[in-house]
Amino acid sequence: MHSALEALLALSNVQRRASALISPMVRRLFELAIVIVLSLLLLTFIMSLWTAEWRIPFYYSSGDAFASQAVFKSIIDNGTYLQNPMLGAPGQLEYYDFPRTDHVQVLIGRILSWFSRDYALLINVFFVLTFPLTAAIAFLVLRSFGISFRAALVCSLLYSFIPYHFVRGQAHFFLNCYFFIPLSIAICLWICRNEPLITRNAKGRLRPTGRSIAATLFCVLIASSGTYYTFFTCFLILISGLYACAQTRRWTSFASASFFLVVLFCVALVNLLPAIRYVQREGKNPVVARRSFAEAEFYALKITGLLLPGNGHRFLPLNRMMRKYPPIMMKENYAAYLGVVGVAGFLILTAWLFFPTTRLNGQELCGSLPVLNGSLLLLGLTGGLGPLFAFVLFNQFRGYNRVSIFLAFFALFAVALVVDRIRQQISGSSFKGAVAVILPFTILAIGLWDQTIPAYVARKPKQLSSFRADAAFIAQIETKLSPGSMIFQLPYHPFPEVEPEHRMKDYDHLRGYLHSTKLRWSYGAMKGRKWDSWQRETAALPLPQLIQTLRSAGFRGLYFDRYGYSGRDQTENELQERLGQPAAVSEDGRLLFFLL
Repeated sequence: MHSALEALLALSNVQRRASALISPMVRRLFELAIVIVLSLLLLTFIMSLWTAEWRIPFYYSSGDAFASQAVFKSIIDNGTYLQNPMLGAPGQLEYYDFPRTDHVQVLIGRILSWFSRDYALLINVFFVLTFPLTAAIAFLVLRSFGISFRAALVCSLLYSFIPYHFVRGQAHFFLNCYFFIPLSIAICLWICRNEPLITRNAKGRLRPTGRSIAATLFCVLIASSGTYYTFFTCFLILISGLYACAQTRRWTSFASASFFLVVLFCVALVNLLPAIRYVQREGKNPVVARRSFAEAEFYALKITGLLLPGNGHRFLPLNRMMRKYPPIMMKENYAAYLGVVGVAGFLILTAWLFFPTTRLNGQELCGSLPVLNGSLLLLGLTGGLGPLFAFVLFNQFRGYNRVSIFLAFFALFAVALVVDRIRQQISGSSFKGAVAVILPFTILAIGLWDQTIPAYVARKPKQLSSFRADAAFIAQIETKLSPGSMIFQLPYHPFPEVEPEHRMKDYDHLRGYLHSTKLRWSYGAMKGRKWDSWQRETAALPLPQLIQTLRSAGFRGLYFDRYGYSGRDQTENELQERLGQPAAVSEDGRLLFFLL
């Protein structure tokens, strides 16, 4: 055992000496390559990627998963999600009333579409790529603040494999692209340090600093990758500016924060310009994205969500205990679990906030990190500043539990600081030095065991069979119709965000589009707009008039979902009397298709 420890220590010394012989840039690139390769290897093992059906989405289930996949497929098919002529027939889906600022993700999707037009393959590839991308950016940020290679490697990998990443999956695909959050926190820490935006060169001329240029670029990326993360970043930057003012006792210290807030706001506004112009032209839609301030309380963060894992944990006593916890009390908090290492970091930050004497000597980050962490926690909690903001000022933000992914990085940052301090203090003798080498990787092993569960595997038999059955059903329909044919879907179901109808869940009607390459579908017309009203009024007509109206409008088929009705509805019997037997039936008998 002793000889093995000596060998490990010797290998570490060789690596350290070899690193000293190469330039810092090459060394950093080499370290980055290690992070990327390790993240891909770990993901392959955790999700059993060698068993995956790459042309079937890893997460093929009802609800938000279908909605996210339809948006991604629209990007692949049309280059944008804002307009989709294959949905909303006889019109088209116009997504402007439900705008996004996730244009970085749109750009990545368009680049991937150069290599394939298979949306399922590409969304799986994109999902896999988010892991090394998240780990790499987190690693670079940690290293930029002086964290050692091993501690940064461990904490960046744990951040990439946080339960949030798997639980959101492809259902909340755009939320899952949280790789720029470490950049948000880097900006905030620079502001807390009161680093100047502008300096003078040798000739006395003013010029921007390298960090101010980098931070500005980071703001552009952040504001183009999601409204929620942009909003939380703005809040943190505001707190950082106030913290800098408190430290220096000068309001001029708020200048950096003000500048970056303006940049974030302007870039977000540019991302929203197409939606703004559409609303100016067509008028405001009062029935889409309606939010109540009460939803901000319902979807707020809970401390239990941060500290307790969801179902399926590897530690069986804990798993049995969590089965007794009412799911309705967790809501979206099922994705907030920090992991055992993250929980330790969260408790460390809490101790640093309330008991300053517990902070690490000589480490200025021990002052700013707990303040930022505590402020964001106060924003996200039930009954906190977020729900109050929704009640008093603006209720469009409701998912305040999503601050958990910021809190996770703060917590792991604190763990990295503590690990480095421990390693410094025990790096005397060869035995202690070996312990210092082993400690970070022990933390990594414990963290990964805790944060990942068998359910995260890519191959899910039930979802595979469901996908194949839907694909076969739609393929039958496509053989019977010419390209561009329109299909009306019953029951009429508004889009988006509508409660389930009997056993039919929201977005279930998107099954047709997800498996179709040449047909147009009625579902997907934006509710509150012209074509949604036409569909609703047409679906309410007596069946003979409904059929005649659809034929006159150019529809060539009728798609019928039995789950949208209570039992065997009279509508199905009438359809068979007037249109004959279905031209296609799904494998499970749920979906019927009639030729018009």
